[in-house]
Amino acid sequence: MKRWMMAAVAGLCLAGPAAADSLWKDGNPGFCADRRARQVGDLVTVLISESVAGSNEATAQTSKQSEFNSNGAPGIGLFGLLKAFNTDATSKNDFTGSGKSDVATKLTAQITTRVIRVEPNGNLVIQGSRIVGVNHDQQELVLTATVRPEDVHWDNTVQSTFLADANISYKGHGQNSQAQRQGLLSRLLNWIF
Repeated sequence: MKRWMMAAVAGLCLAGPAAADSLWKDGNPGFCADRRARQVGDLVTVLISESVAGSNEATAQTSKQSEFNSNGAPGIGLFGLLKAFNTDATSKNDFTGSGKSDVATKLTAQITTRVIRVEPNGNLVIQGSRIVGVNHDQQELVLTATVRPEDVHWDNTVQSTFLADANISYKGHGQNSQAQRQGLLSRLLNWIF
């Protein structure tokens, strides 16, 4: 037993001093620290739930009618031989027009964005994009906005209704998108008429 203890003490002495290392590293937030986005490069997931509806209806009706009558008598003097003349003129102009427009748009999605700038007042400018391609069609979602740090939840998510200066763009490219567009001739005729 003495030999074993002496070998252990000798091993400890030869190992040299133990390096003291802290459990808390600089720049590493603690276990209980708030990990919400607050600096450039942090990620924020935006829960997009946008619904826009609008309706516009207009009706116009105009009517105008003019009449002109003139009856002449026999001429006097040199013009006495000229016959009397009668003139009747009627003008009528009617216009009736109506138009109606209904728009309803709904977009529900999630997109993770990156903080690209922190404004002097602490607001975060976020930007992100997502492209999904299926069967030669691509759907692209792009978002740029400003958000207050206090509106970002503990899990780094924020509702799209809390975004300021939000620019949300959703568009498609591919065969399905082209099939939904009017042809060139139809667009030209609509523009002319």
